Amino acid sequence: MKVLPYIKQKFFRAIFSLDKKAAFYALRNIYYEGMVRRLNDASKFNWDQFKVSQTPEKFEDLTGLFFRSPLTRGILRQDIDEAALLFKSISAIPHAKGVEIGRFYGGSTVLLTTAIGSQGKLYSIDIAPKFNDQELIAVLKKLGFQDRVKLIIDDANKIDIDEELDFAFIDGDHSYEGARLDHNKWGRKLKPGALLIHHDMANSRPHSVQWNDLAELYTSILKTQSTCLQVVAEAGSMVVFRKTGDAWIDVPPGQNQMVNTEGVQSKVNSYLNRED
Repeated sequence: MKVLPYIKQKFFRAIFSLDKKAAFYALRNIYYEGMVRRLNDASKFNWDQFKVSQTPEKFEDLTGLFFRSPLTRGILRQDIDEAALLFKSISAIPHAKGVEIGRFYGGSTVLLTTAIGSQGKLYSIDIAPKFNDQELIAVLKKLGFQDRVKLIIDDANKIDIDEELDFAFIDGDHSYEGARLDHNKWGRKLKPGALLIHHDMANSRPHSVQWNDLAELYTSILKTQSTCLQVVAEAGSMVVFRKTGDAWIDVPPGQNQMVNTEGVQSKVNSYLNRED
């Protein structure tokens, strides 16, 4: 055994044995590019992973060619197939009007504002957006999108929008109770045929970023709302529901209610802490 590789191996094993999280972040800070390259090694992929159900026609049909994991995330905190599904779903709605719950940096806001087109309207609600939206506002103005979107800083459960909505994209509070409140309020407001879309809820492939509370909520939705919601598509952790009628049935509270029983955001279990 060569001496230097042996010493490195012993050193890193010792570091990880002390504190895996601290060791990971230390390595990420000093060796980020190398870590990404090795995690995305071409030898880890094969054609069996490219699963298509029909002849590809658009870019979103080809996302299986990419490493569909959080490694594809940038300003937009979505995996590539999740973002493709979201864009495809919204852009198919003529002159779409909808609401976004949770925008963080604003990457999803730019994607949605592009997807709705020049005649669409987006209401984006976030209780604590990154940098108080100053950078996002500048980007929207640069893109000429400022008239398509209204940025609202407030609790989504305290806001009312007096318009018929074609879609609601929910990516805010990630606790069961917080997401349930968002789901019930905005799902109820959607017109029949509209889309209700959740991020971080499904687990449709390896590396999906599914949150435990949202997995539990997904189960509750399927159990209690089969008469008013239908699953039409999944990609990664993204799930798209279609509202099938006017008779909305609320998802009931969960058995383990620990936070957000009154719609108050919790940093412990929400998007406010997802990047830590």
